Amino acid sequence: MYFGLKIGANAIISGAPQYFLGNYLTDIPEKKETFEGMVGKGTTYSVSDLNRLLKDKIYEKKGCQTQFYVHFSTKEHTYKEHIADLIKDLKAGGYPLILDEHEYLRHQEVATYFPPFLQRSLKKVNKGVKRIMVQKIAVLGTCFSRNFLNSSDYFNPEYKKHYSVSFTQFHSSMITLITEPFFL
Repeated sequence: MYFGLKIGANAIISGAPQYFLGNYLTDIPEKKETFEGMVGKGTTYSVSDLNRLLKDKIYEKKGCQTQFYVHFSTKEHTYKEHIADLIKDLKAGGYPLILDEHEYLRHQEVATYFPPFLQRSLKKVNKGVKRIMVQKIAVLGTCFSRNFLNSSDYFNPEYKKHYSVSFTQFHSSMITLITEPFFL
């Protein structure tokens, strides 16, 4: 979401996103290595810095017409911890929203419920676009984001007729994503 706003994407499609990244990366000791891998060891970035990262970008770009497609469940823990506040801030920022609300209990169920929403959302985003060639897309997210673009029978065996994945990145370094480019 942050990166989509940063580059001025027309649409951002997300499944059960973590809004307060600092909280998410420090809620259990097992994530310490991921946290340090994303922000660096001994860094000046704090939990509160990461928690404000996306919120600040949302309000910085307030009024832009980036369409947000957000899938979530009101019954699993990330809704109260992240998604309710995200939706509130997106609405306050005046962003167009398409919400896909479900009531599954475990966050892992995103893997089942998000891919159909992603497919429907991509069709809406591409509506009116003349299909001369396969659409190139980039995925910046988690394995749940990438599973839609898996050609096994379980996921989406015919996705290559419509989309070409030109870039995929998972568990990205926040330093890399938020640093302005520089040239040597």
